[in-house]
Amino acid sequence: MDSVCALFRPSRFLPLMLLLLSVACITEDRRLSGLPVEQRTLFLQNFGNSTFEGDLQMELTESLRTYIHMRRGYVLVEDRDAARFILFGDVILYRREGHLFDNELNPTRYDLNMVVRVRLIERQTGLTVTSFEEDARTQYSTQEGLVEDEVTARRRLYSSICRKIYNRISQEYPQQSPSP
Repeated sequence: MDSVCALFRPSRFLPLMLLLLSVACITEDRRLSGLPVEQRTLFLQNFGNSTFEGDLQMELTESLRTYIHMRRGYVLVEDRDAARFILFGDVILYRREGHLFDNELNPTRYDLNMVVRVRLIERQTGLTVTSFEEDARTQYSTQEGLVEDEVTARRRLYSSICRKIYNRISQEYPQQSPSP
């Protein structure tokens, strides 16, 4: 009986449930999807990383690439010269802080904080469409409540910041036609 209960423990299915929930909540961007494809092409430059956390920028870039693709507003292109817009980003802060300590002074709950600097430019003119900093925060616990690991919590953090970045760049989309 214990082995059956261990098989269906909620912590085993938490990553799958979070993935399904995040996919179900992503809808098509109606602000941009009606525009011609050539007016909304985007080249996503790999994010930079000004922190000491390795691979963070690659994980965030891939998460943002997936999110943009799923929203179907901007159309991602592989060739920089084929894009109308170029999106640059840099992770300027990533912090993992322990809270709520056990009897041996080991943290049982953690806060994850991330701040990114983003700039969207129009490729042909070189003009900045928008430039901003965005932040996201999440908590996770390794020993209490809905137990999860840092990798799963980082995915939630990426999901949150990708949503915020996408909303900002789609709201700032220039409504005039592209320059000849």
